[in-house]
Order: sequence, then C-alpha cells, then structure tokens
Amino acid sequence: MNRKLISLTEWSAGRPINRILLAKTSSAPYLNQALGLLRLKFPNAKISLWADESAGQEFSRRFEISGIVFYRGFWSLPSLLRELGTLRPEFIVTLRTFEPEYNWTKLLALALHPGQGLVLDDSMRVFASGGFRKRAWPLFKEVFETRAWHLSLKNPFRALDILLIRPIGTILQFMAFPFVVLALLLNAARLEAGRQLHLIRHPQQTSHLNDDPDIDSSDPVKPIQRVNHSNVVTDIKEIGNKALVFEQFLTIKKAELAPKSFWYPYHIMSNFTHLDALLTGPNRLLMDLIDGKPVADIGGADGDLAFFLGSLGVSVDLIDHAPTNFNGLRGAGLLKTALSSSVAIHEIDLDSYFTLPPKNYGLIFFLGTLYHLRNPYYVLETLAKSARYCLISTRIAKLTTDKKTRLHDIPVAYLLDDREANNDPTNYWIFSEAGLRRILKRTGWQICDFVTVGNTRDSDPSSLEGDERAFCLVRSAYF
Repeated sequence: MNRKLISLTEWSAGRPINRILLAKTSSAPYLNQALGLLRLKFPNAKISLWADESAGQEFSRRFEISGIVFYRGFWSLPSLLRELGTLRPEFIVTLRTFEPEYNWTKLLALALHPGQGLVLDDSMRVFASGGFRKRAWPLFKEVFETRAWHLSLKNPFRALDILLIRPIGTILQFMAFPFVVLALLLNAARLEAGRQLHLIRHPQQTSHLNDDPDIDSSDPVKPIQRVNHSNVVTDIKEIGNKALVFEQFLTIKKAELAPKSFWYPYHIMSNFTHLDALLTGPNRLLMDLIDGKPVADIGGADGDLAFFLGSLGVSVDLIDHAPTNFNGLRGAGLLKTALSSSVAIHEIDLDSYFTLPPKNYGLIFFLGTLYHLRNPYYVLETLAKSARYCLISTRIAKLTTDKKTRLHDIPVAYLLDDREANNDPTNYWIFSEAGLRRILKRTGWQICDFVTVGNTRDSDPSSLEGDERAFCLVRSAYF
C-alpha cells in the first residue's frame, strides 16, 4: 500500500510549536532545505540542531538556528541527554534520504526522543509523524533498504555485499542496540515527566503563531516576512541565508507546477556557501558590487538565483540556451509566470557569435558554465565588455587523468573527449589554476578574490573523485 504524503504546509496548519530539534540525519543540501522550510513554517519557534561537531561548526552561524547540541560519540550520550533535557524539544525532525552513513544517527535519534517526531522525505514532504511506533517502522525499513536503493545488483559480488554482508552487519548493530535503547528510553521517560511538570507549572507558555491575523500558515510567502526576508541585506552570508529560505519557497512552488523529474536537479543556492568563503572585505557587500545596475545570471538553469535576486528588487536577465538547458527553459518560463516575476529570460547560444542585451551590468553570475563552452576566450572577453564585475566558477585540475603530469603551475587547458567527464558531451575545457588565471588576464579581467574547493590535493580533469572547482570574483578592465 502506498503511503500518502502531505506537504509540510498542510501538516503545520494550526499547530502551535515552540521548540524544534532538527537532527542531522542527511547530507548538507537536504539539511539546508529542511532548516529553511522549518523556519518558514514556524517563524516563532526555537530550532536547535543536533549534529556531529564538524557539521555543527558549519551551521553554527545560520540565522535559523537558536542552538546546537553536539554528538561526539557513544560515551558523550550522558552529556547529550542533559543538554536535550535543558532544551525540552516538543518534537524532533529527521530526514529520510536513503544515505547509509546516517543510519545509526537516525536510530539513535528515535531512541533519544521517542515522543513526538516528524520524518521528512527528500522532497521535504511529511513521510511519517507521531510517536515512537509511527516513526519506528519507516525508519527500520529505510535502514535495510538503503544499500539496495543506491547500488546495482548486476555485479554478483556487490549483490552479495548488499543482500548478505551488510544486513548481517546491521543485525549485529541491532543486537547491541536494544541495550542502548532501554537506557535511553528510561531517561526519555524521565525527561517527559519533567516536561509535563514544567507545563503544569507554566501553562501560559504556549505559541500564538496563528493568533496573528496577518499570518496564514498555509501561505508559503507571508511567513518569510516574519524573518525579515523583505529587508535588503548586503553581506554575502546574510544574502546566502535568505537565498536558502527562498529556495524552500521555490521547492514548494515547483512541486505545484511540475513533477520533480522535470526540474534541474542540483541546488543552485548552495553556491552561496562557496561565495561566503570566497569574498573578502568590501567585496562581501554584494549589493554594493551590483551598485543599482542590472545583473545577468548566465547558464542559470531554472532561474532559482535569478528569481531570488529579483525578489530583492534587483533587475535581472536570465540567459541560457534552450537546447542545452535541462528542460529547454520551460522551467524558468513556468516560474516566471507563477511568481509574476520581472526577471527577463533571454535565449542565447554562447557557442555562437553572440551578443548580450545592450546593458552595462553591475555583476554577472557565471557559475558552472565555462567548461561547457567551446570558445571560452571569446565568451570571457565579451563578458568583460558588458559588466564591471563577474562571479565565476569552473572545474580545474592539478594533474592529468593518469595522475603522472602536474598541470597546476602551467597555464594550460585539458580538452575532454566526448563523454569523458560525467558522461556529458557538453564538457570541453578543464583549465589548470594557472591556465584559468592566464585566460582571465588575457580577456580583460582582474582577479579580486580567488578560492578553490573540492579535491584540492590531486584533482584531475574527468573523474568524480578528482573534481576541484575554482570560484573567483573578477573586475573588468574596461570599466
């Protein structure tokens, strides 16, 4: 029987919530979605994050989070329980994303908080909600299905690993798990008793979210205003936080317009994390870089970034080429209509002798597009004559594909074979760092900020594990 899934908008309607504990039971992109959506739906609630120390540091400056509880290993459970007792969360949120590395954390979260909870799937719909029994079966089922979900059974050794070795390992974990669960459940009962006593002593401490006539909990737009989304902010970190909240709104809107498979599958807004690491000093003031001028988002997929900037009052041109766009630019058209956006959509083939709209742009976003172009020199030179600043990201490589020749300090580019990288025939030139710096200089750009992410040790032009990306802010010599 198929499980009926509902949106968080439907689930949250009329529910007064004060304290939420979000457990990091997924990778960062899913956690970002969940965090933004929870803040959107419960703007007055205190959201605490439970995560390991490395992830906690990554999210520590997020404005949506009121506190972080660190999980440092099995022996830290007593202190963890004390911290949870202080927080007194009303319900815990976990994510069902079929990522096996988080299985143990999900089981532990169930044991730590057997009371009310919420399970969101990878589309941020409510998969399960309620107490221990309602959340336990979907969780146990996910744990055993995870490996087979991701891996092919065509390889017999892999099939043996999926069907025998890993289940045995999981069973052995479960054999030890009840002893942990028993101790935790006893402690959870004590925490629940303390919470009930607190409610008896302080009955007036309840949420009044729905008492405000201006707030409609079923409306995905108005709650954003409660976290000052309409305020114009300039620092890149603040803008990045706002972008993640806006992304949750877009996720809801996209689900209303077309199935998930229709939309560009990658999280455009995650680029703000890298831009936060890239930009320094006055360059962090993104609105000052734009300086009231138009902005172009080139290669912008469905236009997530363009529509976000448009929501901040920026005049934006979305530029892409339908034949190479994920859905032929239909997604951007649907969103423009649904949002009644002022963003202008231009279909331009950068591999042709093209011209941009006759505007002097304050800033161009040119993220993840350069290595898809046949003639990057012409494109970069044309952009330099059209904009004062440009934010660029592209793949680079330190070594050749056989790992024998070092490219890092040589101003070169590697020409990929057809489908050599990511099985994508539109991938062409992978620069070395020295090569990227050289072509930027020759095409009229001055580098203001530069950073690399990913495999920064032994990157190569084509393998998944050898993927290194360069992000840079450049200023045109023509302005």
